[in-house]
Amino acid sequence: MVMEGTYRVKFGAIDEGGAILDRCMVQMLQCGVERVILGCTEIPLALARINSIYSVLGKGATQALATSSVQWHATQENRNVA
Repeated sequence: MVMEGTYRVKFGAIDEGGAILDRCMVQMLQCGVERVILGCTEIPLALARINSIYSVLGKGATQALATSSVQWHATQENRNVA
């Protein structure tokens, strides 16, 4: 289901793909999952587009990487980073 939802988003059917991905979130939460890694850039986009109430229980991989990169950079004192 995740791949189906992701492919729909990639092909421009964002609302339709978002609805599928939202159902995936519901199923995982019903199985006891507490948080979900949203490992594909399309997933947070689609869940936000349909205003999914479950998107707050997910962590977008791209956002996590960007946040970690900024935090790491803030700890580097006067270092030239290329």
